[in-house]
Amino acid sequence: MGSLRQVLNNKVDLVDGKVHPDQLPTNLGGGLSAYELAVQQGFIGTLQEWLLSLKGERGLDGERGLDGQQGLQGIPGNDGQQGVKGDKGDTGDQGLQGNPGQGFTLSSSATPATTGTMTVPMVTDIITITPTGACTFNATGGTTGMIVSFHITTSGTTSRVLTFGTNFRKVGTLATGTTNARFFTITFRCINGTIWSEMCRTAAQT
Repeated sequence: MGSLRQVLNNKVDLVDGKVHPDQLPTNLGGGLSAYELAVQQGFIGTLQEWLLSLKGERGLDGERGLDGQQGLQGIPGNDGQQGVKGDKGDTGDQGLQGNPGQGFTLSSSATPATTGTMTVPMVTDIITITPTGACTFNATGGTTGMIVSFHITTSGTTSRVLTFGTNFRKVGTLATGTTNARFFTITFRCINGTIWSEMCRTAAQT
């Protein structure tokens, strides 16, 4: 099967190696069509086959074009639906035990005696005494910041004078009064491991 280039050799000009439609002869001696002329020149095949033979070879790929300008930013999309709640995590390890607090759980009597001069170890939160005579208390020991309260119960109808002596910083002495079964509380805070400063004292309580 021949091609148009073979059939029309020397009868048309080739432009860039291609036959342009306006160059095909419309009347080639005796009114023959281009297909008939091709057959006359040796083409073997149907008209459809001849038309298919007119298709040239695939040309080379063109050069890559320049990149276009970046498009405008699109409108933000809608928020997605909230995800499913995750599984509960494992229980964490138990924390370290904290330091013991200063609870009001410890108490002691000032001394086995109920009158006279006595040394009082300041190691409990509450110190109780029911004086039977004049008393002088001298503090020993202590932890900075610790609070200790003296809880005093009156006995009989004679007033007892209580004095806070060594290592106490106090407002003054305390007279218990002449009424039986009354209560006083005097509270001290240790300020440096040795000295106890008075914080407050109550009047006689029933």
